[in-house]
Amino acid sequence: MRVWGDPSEFLGIKIYPATMENCESFYECVQCLLFEKNRIQDIQVIKMSYLDFLFALIRQNNSLYAKLDKLLSIVLQNQKYDFTYEDSKIGLLIEGVKLNGYEFEDIKRIILHQNLIQNREDFYDEDMEKELQEAEEFLSRKNGTPATLEERVVALHCLSGSSFQEIKKYTIFQFNKALERFAIIKNFDVYSALMAENGASKDIQHWLSHVEDRDKYADVIMSEAEFNKLTADEAFGKA
Repeated sequence: MRVWGDPSEFLGIKIYPATMENCESFYECVQCLLFEKNRIQDIQVIKMSYLDFLFALIRQNNSLYAKLDKLLSIVLQNQKYDFTYEDSKIGLLIEGVKLNGYEFEDIKRIILHQNLIQNREDFYDEDMEKELQEAEEFLSRKNGTPATLEERVVALHCLSGSSFQEIKKYTIFQFNKALERFAIIKNFDVYSALMAENGASKDIQHWLSHVEDRDKYADVIMSEAEFNKLTADEAFGKA
């Protein structure tokens, strides 16, 4: 389970989740795993492994190599690694284990899953993503500036009583899920009190209910069930 913060294993290699202590470096460097290769209208690019594609980009922009190297140092910790080049293909050697470009994609998926990072090209086409970005920008202007990472750390410290030094050791998953669950608990307490005071009955999210991993555009996407709940809430407010 991701909640324990343990490393995942792949072919005997340990992949460690990023912690809050190095989350800023991680967020900057993980961008090198998020290029939308399969949206490029070139059959040769689409046929490439992601690792070969990434090194093709590195040849054009050498700073990407530093990001990839830093990212691997975060998730592999003290395990030794190096890149290989055989038969015109890029590979990765970790603690004596040879990975080809397609096995690297398994490593990539593990890193993204551990740290709540979504690969955009797996979900939306370009036109839809453009509309979602516009909706997100509109919502951001309407709601004001969201809390910074530093402010979110302070919020979790205040809510949980965990020291700042303890929070530094949280994984990104633990931090985000703890903050998310505290918000649900607070909302449940507030709405439960209001319902009891007004003698009203309405479905509210229980503090132990299941919560899906949030999509990047969760604030601007609404499911049919959420729409029905929203309209029911509005009707309740008018009653």
